[in-house]
Parts: sequence; C-alpha cells; structure tokens
Amino acid sequence: MHSKHVYIIVLYISIIGWVYLNKGDLIEWIQTTDRTPLLVVFLGAVLIAIVPILPFGVVGGILGAKYGFAGGGLLSLATSSFASVIMYYLFRYLFKAQGMRYLQKSNRMQNWDKVVRKHMFWSILIARIIPIMPSVFINCYAGVFNLPVKSFLLATVIGKIPPMLVFAYVGDNVSSGTQQWLSISGIYLLFLGAVYLIYRFYDRRSAA
Repeated sequence: MHSKHVYIIVLYISIIGWVYLNKGDLIEWIQTTDRTPLLVVFLGAVLIAIVPILPFGVVGGILGAKYGFAGGGLLSLATSSFASVIMYYLFRYLFKAQGMRYLQKSNRMQNWDKVVRKHMFWSILIARIIPIMPSVFINCYAGVFNLPVKSFLLATVIGKIPPMLVFAYVGDNVSSGTQQWLSISGIYLLFLGAVYLIYRFYDRRSAA
C-alpha cells in the first residue's frame, strides 16, 4: 500500500475516533439553540470542503441535523459550491503546475478530457450528481484548463443540489428519530445508478 494512502487512512481513523470521543458535545450542539454565528459555520464548512478532512456528506448530514432539511440543504449547497469556486481559482492562478502534475498522474485524465471537451457542461453536471470523479479532480481540471467559470459554476450548483439535499434530509431525519431517510436513501441510490448507466452509455457512444 502506498504511504500516502496509509496516511489518509490513519487521518480518517483519527477523525472518526475524535468524533466518537466528542459525540456528546456534537449532539448537544446539534440539539440546542446556540449563538454560533452562521458565518463561522459557513466558513468552517467551506474549509472542510477545500481541505477534505471529512467526507462532505458527513458535514451535510450534520448541517441537516442542526438546521433542518431546508436550511441545512441550502447551507451545504452554498458552502460546497463556494469551496469549488475557490479551488477553481487556486488551481487556475496559483497552483496550475501542481494541478497539472496531479491530473497527469490520474488514469482517468485521458477519457475525462475527451468527454469534457465535447460536452463540458453536461460532463461536470453528471460528475457532480454521481461520484464518478473526485470533486478535487473536477475543480483542478476546470482551473488548470481555464474552463469558463460561469458554465463551471452553473453545472456545479445544479449538480450538487440532489446530493446536498439528500445529505441534509438524512441528517434531519436521524436527529428527529424518524426512519424515512432509509427509503429516501434507497431511492437516491437507484437514481444514482440510473444516471450512471445513462452516463456510461453516452460516454461509450461518444468514444465510438
């Protein structure tokens, strides 16, 4: 196993352990009305999205549990999209060389490049809806190759709406003790599977 992967695994295990040890404080924060400024929560979520300390689905679930389905979903969408735009500009102006090296190491680069150059908006949109590409890869590619920021942002926001709302809904239901999130999660997984099959079919036809 590559040493980098070992570090990532150790980091995630440490974070899980920290969350477990401090779950009482986290639950109390979720269940009580405190005076934490919304701007602080917003910036904290953006930072986590830029530096993937936690999978953002976990963050979206926590925000849903804290602020409800609508508030948590909107906050997750805003913070995740804002973080993507920040990363876009970082790779475009400050870390283009590092971003290019990162992209060249990926075995997905060639196939992704062909698809994006033909159908940029739809490729980014589908990649946001279903996890066929890591978010950092999409942001890096868009910044390094100077994709139009308006199209990138529009595809990012629209594509993030379904997953962010699902994360918030699951978090809201878990905190309230209901079990509806199980059916919603199942429906969403079926939706992802259908979109992925359509994407694969479309990708093969484009390649042919």
